[in-house]
Amino acid sequence: MAKRPTKAPNPSLTPANSNALPLPLPTHPLLVFGYKSSPLADYPRPVFTSGYDGKRGDDAIAEKHKEFSREAGRLPYVSTFSEIAVARVLGASTSVSTFVSQGNDKAAVLFRNWLIGHYQGVWRNDLTAPSFANRTQPIPTLCGFDTKKFMRRVGVECVLAQAPLPLGFWFGNPDHRDVMDFLVIDEFRKMLPEPGVAAESLGLGMPLDFAPGWDAGRDLALACEILVAFGQMQFPQGKAEKREVQDPLHAVAAN
Repeated sequence: MAKRPTKAPNPSLTPANSNALPLPLPTHPLLVFGYKSSPLADYPRPVFTSGYDGKRGDDAIAEKHKEFSREAGRLPYVSTFSEIAVARVLGASTSVSTFVSQGNDKAAVLFRNWLIGHYQGVWRNDLTAPSFANRTQPIPTLCGFDTKKFMRRVGVECVLAQAPLPLGFWFGNPDHRDVMDFLVIDEFRKMLPEPGVAAESLGLGMPLDFAPGWDAGRDLALACEILVAFGQMQFPQGKAEKREVQDPLHAVAAN
């Protein structure tokens, strides 16, 4: 996969710089994620219609089916997570956990079990109440690419596996951030609709044809790079000076 040429990181954005702001408090965890997903082997197909008659209508419907097939691996109900990688960031401390589907053990359910184990009782399972059952516990903020979609898809897949997550985590949870918003800023989206200029300016190892969901480790590492650049975490073991996209996973021992 082609990568955009990188340059040295902007020293003003490197945590080692004397002007850097303090890292977030270790009592406020970040959960940085990456994932890989693919269409189910036999997924239900939607029924498409067209406003045209004859061959023109048939061609339009066929094109809609092709588009759906291309996107099926990123859609709820018709796809599954094969791998989810999560970095748990507490101040200067980072640990990585990886959840891989094997047989009947689904990556989404393994991730769900990990969440509940670390944050038991934090989220409510009630649409009529606030998202959080216990604000005296540390409430994690989820960070990654397409974060809201990821949370919804995890929630749906856990329901389908009859191992539901509390609704407060994946439905109406305000504590999530999409790292792409650092690169593609809404107020300037008309002139800078793609992340390439920001990625090159920050020295990120972002592929030219980047799209999330194809490689869990790569997506996690790139999300970590972005958070490092904006002072929200640091590379473990003094690796901030090496800006290659693989560094966060290679520098952290998985647990």
